[in-house]
Amino acid sequence: MDLLNSNPPAQNQVSRRERAISILFYPFYALYKNAHSNANFLKKLLFFLFIMLVLYPVWLIEMAAFGFLIWFSLQFTSVVYVAVPVEGASMLPTLPTHGYVNFKRFLPIEKLQPQIKRGDLVVFENTKTDSELIKEGKNVTGFVKRVIGLAGDVVKIRDGFVYINGQMAKEGYTLKPRSTFGGQTISDCQEVTIPKNQLLVLGDNRKISLDSRQIGLISLKDISYYRPYSDQLEFVQKWRNSSTDEQAANSSIFDITAYLSFLNAKREEAGLSLLKHQTKLDQSAKLRAEVMLKYDDLSFEATRSAYPMEQAMKDSGYSNIVYGEFPMLGYYDTRELYEAFIERENSRDFLLNKDYQEIGVSTF
Repeated sequence: MDLLNSNPPAQNQVSRRERAISILFYPFYALYKNAHSNANFLKKLLFFLFIMLVLYPVWLIEMAAFGFLIWFSLQFTSVVYVAVPVEGASMLPTLPTHGYVNFKRFLPIEKLQPQIKRGDLVVFENTKTDSELIKEGKNVTGFVKRVIGLAGDVVKIRDGFVYINGQMAKEGYTLKPRSTFGGQTISDCQEVTIPKNQLLVLGDNRKISLDSRQIGLISLKDISYYRPYSDQLEFVQKWRNSSTDEQAANSSIFDITAYLSFLNAKREEAGLSLLKHQTKLDQSAKLRAEVMLKYDDLSFEATRSAYPMEQAMKDSGYSNIVYGEFPMLGYYDTRELYEAFIERENSRDFLLNKDYQEIGVSTF
């Protein structure tokens, strides 16, 4: 009995393998069988034509459909990356200003969605992003930003930094330290509690990025692609060392002497007299700035605060028949503030006014 039963398992294994091959590659299997059959030449020829004109095209379509199904499944299970076009400088230094970056597809089915975490990069699209992209003439789909606040988080922007649940965020991925300031939707020192299924997102180049500070929080359903923070090792070499960022909190990054040097060099180039630093004007500017922020009133006429520059100068013990002011919102170091003023035509004309003799500045 042992001798009689020794060969059938091997034969069965060959038979199963042959059946698998005949099913997966049936056109080629049919060609092989046809070539080794005992049929006459005419029958072999007719069957060969049937294989090549009918079976083979059908097999190609089936294989293509099968391959597409595998590719589609891998993408929608976030296994493979998709090259997504990016454009603009809002994500410097992490992402290029133009090109393609690999992302994972974000599942549209809620129960199958991966968990978005702080630091993840997301590509999202809604009516606000569509409107902005049309204005800018960019041929990309959606915005690319970094997730900063998750549902339940309390986020506040203060003194150029982001605070999450009372703790200052360490953000080495930002282009510059102490560069985050509020916008129209989320202002400085405003605490924002993130609702369920929503996120607060910011660009890494905070000074130029259009993000949640201007367009508001985004919904999870707006997201089409994401890149986990844990998969961003290729970008780390572009980031800053943020270990000393906290030391800059609540300290001035503005140097009036250096600023005046930049400004007077420009005035000298234009053939104008040099400005002198006047500390009483510093005090006047400080009084005006405090009132501007308190009443959200940047108008020269002080329509809401009823505390114009003329009164601030009197309270500071200063007077002049020619005076003016130019408020600038944001967080700037000395060079950046100078360049911001000079690049804008109206502020440049203000600083290069031939009638001015003294200058005072207040920053906080």
